Amino acid sequence: MPAPDAALLQQYESLKNGNAFVSLDSALVEITGGDRQMFLHNFCTNEVKGLAAGHACEAFVLNGKGKTIAHVHILNTGESLLLHGVAAIGPVLTEHLDRYIIREDVVLNDVSAQSQVTFTPGSSSSGANTVEVDQAIGRVKANVEIAGFGQLAIVRSDLEAKPSSTEASVDALEMLRVENRTPWFGRDIDDSNLPQELLRDEKAISFNKGCYLGQETVARIDAMGKVNRVLVAVCMDGELPVGSELMLDDKVIGKLTSVAWSPSQGTWLGMAIVRRPHEIAGSVLKVDTATVTVVQ
Repeated sequence: MPAPDAALLQQYESLKNGNAFVSLDSALVEITGGDRQMFLHNFCTNEVKGLAAGHACEAFVLNGKGKTIAHVHILNTGESLLLHGVAAIGPVLTEHLDRYIIREDVVLNDVSAQSQVTFTPGSSSSGANTVEVDQAIGRVKANVEIAGFGQLAIVRSDLEAKPSSTEASVDALEMLRVENRTPWFGRDIDDSNLPQELLRDEKAISFNKGCYLGQETVARIDAMGKVNRVLVAVCMDGELPVGSELMLDDKVIGKLTSVAWSPSQGTWLGMAIVRRPHEIAGSVLKVDTATVTVVQ
């Protein structure tokens, strides 16, 4: 992303103040059937069996080795579970879950193409991780974390239901997302990651829910007390390419996963996967002659 011009900065300010929305290219997988909550409970890291209607949670979906297939918001609408994530995970998530349906009363439906999704930053009056359903117009609203917390709105594609506020670009959202240190699958998270590397334990992992696919690896890491690398926030003295290797002397210590200009801090910020013990705030790494400093 280039240094922002005045128009992009204005979009960022509107987003930050909750006066603008962004249209998202999202994956939406709907799960219906009487066994839907118990089924999904067995294939993700968070507590779904007891997730009440009108509530949401964040979770990782893992493979048998405990690696991350998807990072999702799970919305309980009362009649279904909606799994929301970045667009690329839709087919992968549907195919992955479908292979485990044997006799369960569960139906999977990828409704991404039939839905339009927007996000408006700013907390909802109903609180974090809540879901509101308007059956009359077929709209679902959820207060979840995408670039900090805000309102995710999902409607059918054939409805004209975008918010009445200004529409901002995904570049403006990216600045806000990196400032809020919210990771996205496909950028900061991929299928090489163990879930505890993302430092989302309190938000996305239940350590008391019992068995699920990949749980053995998660439990073993929890017992050991740490992973070998983690996602951190960094600041840098100039714009650097995503994917740049972070060096200490002649050793590769990590990799930049996201980079954006921060108007509020007046510097370039990013997120990076780094090896321990270099996740400590104040650790200084290099990309050629540029300095990258861990701030989280």
